[in-house]
Amino acid sequence: MSTSHTVSAGAIVFALVLAAPAVVAEQGYQAGTKPTQMGSERSSQPEPQGAMATTGKAGDNQASISVEKLEDTDVVNDAGDKLGEVDEIVRSKADDQLQAVVEVGGFLGVGAKDVAIPLKELQMRNGKLIAPQTASTEEQIKSRAEYDESKYQELSEGQRIDRSEFAAFEASGMSSGRQGTGMSGGSQSHQGGSEGSTKY
Repeated sequence: MSTSHTVSAGAIVFALVLAAPAVVAEQGYQAGTKPTQMGSERSSQPEPQGAMATTGKAGDNQASISVEKLEDTDVVNDAGDKLGEVDEIVRSKADDQLQAVVEVGGFLGVGAKDVAIPLKELQMRNGKLIAPQTASTEEQIKSRAEYDESKYQELSEGQRIDRSEFAAFEASGMSSGRQGTGMSGGSQSHQGGSEGSTKY
């Protein structure tokens, strides 16, 4: 009996010795490949983030302007005389057009009148909005219908407006304009582009 037990024990020990190298090799392979996979995942993440940041920056500087920047902007005629200032930017519920609500006249808000003027009639130049010839005096602007907030939807300060919404738009030395009638100083609308960059 003792001889049989000795042989069986020896066989088990021999089998374990043969299996040990394979187990060690498999554990070493798994431990070695795991960090490599994690490292490759980390290295691939920063590239998309950088691309998105660059695109956003270019759009802010050249293609659009925020509602917050437009609010309190002076509205002047082609001679530079101040007619009023922008109170808010709204969207018409009737035709979906963007319009600037301009406060005209009065003193410290007393006696003033709010009038909505479509952005497509206004030029952005030197950080100011230039009114069309049909609204080049306070009297002409006041003759328009008074702003009725029930007919419009107000835009939040964080929203951005594409430069194509304006009759003409100048920023960072670049300009764009619409073809049409009723705009004042059409041949002069491309002057002073570099000064307008301080507004945006």
